[in-house]
Amino acid sequence: MSESKEAVAETPVNVKMETQGVNVFYGDNHAIRNVDLDIADRSVTALIGPSGCGKSTYLRALNRMNDTIDSCRFEGRILLDGEDIYGRGVDPVEVRRRVGMVFQKSNPFPKSIFDNVAFGLRIGGEKDKDVIAERVEESLKGAALWDEVKDRLQSSALGLSGGQQQRLCIARCLAVWPEVILMDEPASALDPIATAKIEELIRELREQYTIVIVTHSMQQAARVSDSTAFFYMGELIEHGKTDMMFTRPTKKRTEEYISGRFG
Repeated sequence: MSESKEAVAETPVNVKMETQGVNVFYGDNHAIRNVDLDIADRSVTALIGPSGCGKSTYLRALNRMNDTIDSCRFEGRILLDGEDIYGRGVDPVEVRRRVGMVFQKSNPFPKSIFDNVAFGLRIGGEKDKDVIAERVEESLKGAALWDEVKDRLQSSALGLSGGQQQRLCIARCLAVWPEVILMDEPASALDPIATAKIEELIRELREQYTIVIVTHSMQQAARVSDSTAFFYMGELIEHGKTDMMFTRPTKKRTEEYISGRFG
Protein backbone atom coordinates (compact mmCIF):
# COMPACT_ATOMS: atom_id res chain seq x y z
CA MET A 1 0.00 0.00 0.00
CA SER A 2 2.80 2.41 0.87
CA GLU A 3 4.43 1.76 -2.52
CA SER A 4 1.32 2.86 -4.37
CA LYS A 5 1.13 6.03 -2.30
CA GLU A 6 4.75 6.79 -3.14
CA ALA A 7 4.05 6.20 -6.83
CA VAL A 8 1.18 8.65 -6.74
CA ALA A 9 3.33 11.20 -4.94
CA GLU A 10 5.99 10.95 -7.65
CA THR A 11 3.60 12.07 -10.38
CA PRO A 12 1.67 15.06 -9.06
CA VAL A 13 -0.96 16.53 -11.36
CA ASN A 14 -0.55 20.17 -12.28
CA VAL A 15 -3.99 21.77 -12.50
CA LYS A 16 -4.50 24.23 -15.35
CA MET A 17 -8.16 25.08 -14.76
CA GLU A 18 -10.41 24.70 -11.72
CA THR A 19 -14.18 24.99 -11.73
CA GLN A 20 -15.71 25.70 -8.34
CA GLY A 21 -19.46 25.58 -7.66
CA VAL A 22 -20.32 26.22 -11.30
CA ASN A 23 -23.98 26.72 -12.14
CA VAL A 24 -25.29 27.72 -15.55
CA PHE A 25 -28.88 28.78 -16.23
CA TYR A 26 -30.72 29.38 -19.51
CA GLY A 27 -33.63 31.44 -18.28
CA ASP A 28 -35.36 29.14 -15.76
CA ASN A 29 -33.52 26.04 -17.00
CA HIS A 30 -30.79 25.01 -14.55
CA ALA A 31 -28.43 23.45 -17.11
CA ILE A 32 -25.29 22.91 -14.98
CA ARG A 33 -25.57 22.15 -11.28
CA ASN A 34 -22.81 22.94 -8.80
CA VAL A 35 -19.90 21.41 -10.73
CA ASP A 36 -16.46 21.19 -9.14
CA LEU A 37 -13.81 19.87 -11.50
CA ASP A 38 -10.03 20.21 -11.82
CA ILE A 39 -8.58 20.07 -15.34
CA ALA A 40 -5.01 18.82 -15.51
CA ASP A 41 -2.36 20.71 -17.47
CA ARG A 42 -1.06 19.23 -20.73
CA SER A 43 -3.49 16.36 -20.77
CA VAL A 44 -6.77 15.44 -22.45
CA THR A 45 -9.96 15.53 -20.37
CA ALA A 46 -13.00 13.95 -22.04
CA LEU A 47 -16.55 14.95 -21.13
CA ILE A 48 -19.07 12.17 -21.71
CA GLY A 49 -22.76 11.67 -21.00
CA PRO A 50 -26.12 11.37 -22.78
CA SER A 51 -27.39 14.10 -25.11
CA GLY A 52 -28.63 17.15 -23.23
CA CYS A 53 -26.68 16.36 -20.06
CA GLY A 54 -24.77 19.66 -20.04
CA LYS A 55 -21.41 18.66 -21.58
CA SER A 56 -21.31 21.40 -24.21
CA THR A 57 -22.78 24.01 -21.86
CA TYR A 58 -20.02 23.26 -19.36
CA LEU A 59 -17.40 23.37 -22.12
CA ARG A 60 -18.63 26.77 -23.30
CA ALA A 61 -18.44 28.09 -19.74
CA LEU A 62 -14.70 27.38 -19.75
CA ASN A 63 -14.02 30.25 -22.16
CA ARG A 64 -17.08 32.40 -21.55
CA MET A 65 -18.75 31.51 -24.84
CA ASN A 66 -22.05 31.39 -22.97
CA ASP A 67 -21.70 35.15 -22.43
CA THR A 68 -22.96 35.59 -25.99
CA ILE A 69 -26.36 34.07 -25.08
CA ASP A 70 -28.69 36.69 -23.59
CA SER A 71 -30.71 34.25 -21.48
CA CYS A 72 -27.62 32.62 -19.97
CA ARG A 73 -26.56 33.26 -16.36
CA PHE A 74 -23.41 31.98 -14.67
CA GLU A 75 -22.61 31.38 -11.01
CA GLY A 76 -19.39 30.10 -9.45
CA ARG A 77 -15.71 30.45 -10.24
CA ILE A 78 -13.53 29.15 -13.04
CA LEU A 79 -9.82 29.60 -12.44
CA LEU A 80 -7.20 29.63 -15.18
CA ASP A 81 -3.74 29.45 -13.60
CA GLY A 82 -5.40 30.59 -10.37
CA GLU A 83 -7.16 33.64 -11.88
CA ASP A 84 -10.96 33.77 -12.03
CA ILE A 85 -11.87 34.22 -15.70
CA TYR A 86 -15.25 35.62 -14.62
CA GLY A 87 -13.63 38.13 -12.27
CA ARG A 88 -14.22 41.87 -12.50
CA GLY A 89 -12.15 43.54 -15.18
CA VAL A 90 -11.28 40.30 -16.99
CA ASP A 91 -11.52 40.69 -20.78
CA PRO A 92 -13.55 37.79 -22.25
CA VAL A 93 -11.80 38.25 -25.62
CA GLU A 94 -8.44 37.60 -23.95
CA VAL A 95 -9.96 34.61 -22.15
CA ARG A 96 -11.02 33.17 -25.53
CA ARG A 97 -7.54 33.71 -26.93
CA ARG A 98 -6.01 31.76 -24.04
CA VAL A 99 -8.80 29.17 -24.09
CA GLY A 100 -9.54 28.47 -27.74
CA MET A 101 -12.42 26.44 -29.13
CA VAL A 102 -12.91 24.04 -32.01
CA PHE A 103 -16.56 23.40 -32.83
CA GLN A 104 -18.47 20.29 -33.86
CA LYS A 105 -18.93 21.53 -37.42
CA SER A 106 -15.85 22.94 -39.08
CA ASN A 107 -16.39 26.64 -39.74
CA PRO A 108 -13.67 27.96 -42.05
CA PHE A 109 -14.11 31.54 -43.22
CA PRO A 110 -14.77 32.12 -46.95
CA LYS A 111 -11.16 33.22 -47.33
CA SER A 112 -7.90 31.64 -48.41
CA ILE A 113 -6.27 28.93 -46.32
CA PHE A 114 -3.55 31.41 -45.34
CA ASP A 115 -6.01 34.15 -44.36
CA ASN A 116 -8.04 31.73 -42.24
CA VAL A 117 -5.03 30.93 -40.08
CA ALA A 118 -3.78 34.53 -40.03
CA PHE A 119 -7.18 35.94 -39.06
CA GLY A 120 -6.73 35.93 -35.29
CA LEU A 121 -3.22 37.36 -35.51
CA ARG A 122 -4.40 40.29 -37.62
CA ILE A 123 -7.39 40.93 -35.36
CA GLY A 124 -4.92 40.97 -32.47
CA GLY A 125 -2.96 43.75 -34.15
CA GLU A 126 -0.06 41.84 -35.73
CA LYS A 127 1.06 43.65 -38.92
CA ASP A 128 4.48 42.15 -39.62
CA LYS A 129 4.01 39.97 -42.71
CA ASP A 130 7.03 37.81 -41.93
CA VAL A 131 5.79 37.14 -38.40
CA ILE A 132 2.34 36.26 -39.72
CA ALA A 133 3.74 33.96 -42.44
CA GLU A 134 5.96 32.16 -39.94
CA ARG A 135 3.12 31.69 -37.48
CA VAL A 136 0.75 30.43 -40.20
CA GLU A 137 3.32 27.80 -41.21
CA GLU A 138 3.95 26.80 -37.58
CA SER A 139 0.22 26.49 -36.91
CA LEU A 140 -0.50 24.44 -40.01
CA LYS A 141 2.37 22.13 -39.09
CA GLY A 142 1.00 21.93 -35.55
CA ALA A 143 -2.35 20.87 -36.98
CA ALA A 144 -0.70 18.27 -39.25
CA LEU A 145 -1.97 20.06 -42.35
CA TRP A 146 1.07 21.89 -43.75
CA ASP A 147 2.24 19.17 -46.14
CA GLU A 148 -1.24 18.93 -47.67
CA VAL A 149 -1.78 22.65 -48.26
CA LYS A 150 1.63 24.35 -48.47
CA ASP A 151 1.38 24.68 -52.26
CA ARG A 152 -2.12 26.19 -52.24
CA LEU A 153 -2.17 28.60 -49.32
CA GLN A 154 -3.98 31.22 -51.40
CA SER A 155 -6.74 28.80 -52.44
CA SER A 156 -10.14 28.97 -50.75
CA ALA A 157 -10.41 27.08 -47.49
CA LEU A 158 -13.87 25.97 -48.61
CA GLY A 159 -12.21 23.70 -51.18
CA LEU A 160 -10.69 21.51 -48.48
CA SER A 161 -12.23 18.20 -47.42
CA GLY A 162 -14.23 18.05 -44.19
CA GLY A 163 -11.34 16.57 -42.24
CA GLN A 164 -8.91 19.13 -43.64
CA GLN A 165 -11.30 21.96 -42.78
CA GLN A 166 -11.48 20.75 -39.18
CA ARG A 167 -7.68 20.63 -38.96
CA LEU A 168 -7.59 24.12 -40.49
CA CYS A 169 -9.88 25.32 -37.69
CA ILE A 170 -7.47 23.75 -35.20
CA ALA A 171 -4.58 25.58 -36.91
CA ARG A 172 -6.55 28.84 -36.69
CA CYS A 173 -6.96 28.21 -32.97
CA LEU A 174 -3.25 27.42 -32.50
CA ALA A 175 -2.12 30.57 -34.34
CA VAL A 176 -2.90 32.89 -31.41
CA TRP A 177 -0.92 30.85 -28.85
CA PRO A 178 -3.73 29.36 -26.73
CA GLU A 179 -2.97 27.53 -23.51
CA VAL A 180 -6.15 25.44 -23.46
CA ILE A 181 -8.05 24.01 -26.43
CA LEU A 182 -11.74 23.13 -26.09
CA MET A 183 -13.16 20.70 -28.64
CA ASP A 184 -16.89 20.13 -28.98
CA GLU A 185 -17.32 16.76 -30.72
CA PRO A 186 -14.63 17.71 -33.27
CA ALA A 187 -14.88 14.47 -35.26
CA SER A 188 -18.61 13.73 -35.15
CA ALA A 189 -19.18 14.90 -38.74
CA LEU A 190 -16.12 13.15 -40.17
CA ASP A 191 -15.49 9.76 -41.78
CA PRO A 192 -13.40 7.14 -39.94
CA ILE A 193 -10.13 8.04 -41.71
CA ALA A 194 -10.48 11.77 -40.98
CA THR A 195 -11.56 10.94 -37.42
CA ALA A 196 -8.40 8.87 -36.91
CA LYS A 197 -6.28 11.85 -38.06
CA ILE A 198 -8.03 14.18 -35.62
CA GLU A 199 -7.52 11.70 -32.78
CA GLU A 200 -3.83 11.31 -33.63
CA LEU A 201 -3.51 15.09 -33.69
CA ILE A 202 -5.16 15.38 -30.26
CA ARG A 203 -2.65 12.93 -28.83
CA GLU A 204 0.20 15.01 -30.28
CA LEU A 205 -1.20 18.36 -29.15
CA ARG A 206 -1.50 17.30 -25.51
CA GLU A 207 2.30 17.49 -25.29
CA GLN A 208 1.97 21.29 -25.44
CA TYR A 209 -1.65 22.12 -24.64
CA THR A 210 -4.39 21.37 -22.13
CA ILE A 211 -7.30 19.84 -24.07
CA VAL A 212 -10.92 19.34 -23.04
CA ILE A 213 -13.03 17.36 -25.49
CA VAL A 214 -16.76 16.69 -25.54
CA THR A 215 -17.43 13.41 -27.30
CA HIS A 216 -20.52 11.27 -27.84
CA SER A 217 -18.23 8.31 -28.51
CA MET A 218 -17.02 6.46 -25.44
CA GLN A 219 -14.57 4.58 -27.66
CA GLN A 220 -13.06 7.90 -28.69
CA ALA A 221 -12.85 9.06 -25.08
CA ALA A 222 -11.04 5.83 -24.21
CA ARG A 223 -8.60 6.28 -27.10
CA VAL A 224 -7.59 9.91 -26.66
CA SER A 225 -8.16 11.03 -23.08
CA ASP A 226 -6.14 10.84 -19.89
CA SER A 227 -9.14 11.53 -17.64
CA THR A 228 -12.89 11.37 -18.16
CA ALA A 229 -15.76 13.27 -16.56
CA PHE A 230 -19.27 11.79 -16.73
CA PHE A 231 -22.17 14.27 -16.76
CA TYR A 232 -25.81 13.40 -16.23
CA MET A 233 -28.75 15.83 -16.10
CA GLY A 234 -26.46 18.81 -15.54
CA GLU A 235 -24.49 17.21 -12.73
CA LEU A 236 -20.94 15.89 -12.67
CA ILE A 237 -21.42 12.30 -11.52
CA GLU A 238 -17.84 11.09 -11.58
CA HIS A 239 -14.38 12.13 -12.73
CA GLY A 240 -11.22 10.07 -12.79
CA LYS A 241 -8.46 8.53 -14.88
CA THR A 242 -9.94 7.21 -18.09
CA ASP A 243 -8.82 3.61 -17.69
CA MET A 244 -10.34 3.48 -14.21
CA MET A 245 -13.57 5.17 -15.32
CA PHE A 246 -14.10 2.63 -18.08
CA THR A 247 -13.12 -0.48 -16.11
CA ARG A 248 -13.86 0.25 -12.46
CA PRO A 249 -16.15 3.29 -12.06
CA THR A 250 -17.14 4.03 -8.49
CA LYS A 251 -20.69 5.26 -9.19
CA LYS A 252 -23.51 2.98 -10.28
CA ARG A 253 -24.88 5.59 -12.72
CA THR A 254 -21.47 5.78 -14.46
CA GLU A 255 -21.30 2.00 -14.76
CA GLU A 256 -24.80 1.85 -16.21
CA TYR A 257 -24.00 4.49 -18.82
CA ILE A 258 -20.64 3.03 -19.83
CA SER A 259 -22.13 -0.47 -20.10
CA GLY A 260 -24.88 0.85 -22.36
CA ARG A 261 -27.79 0.30 -20.03
CA PHE A 262 -29.03 3.84 -20.65
CA GLY A 263 -28.13 6.94 -22.68
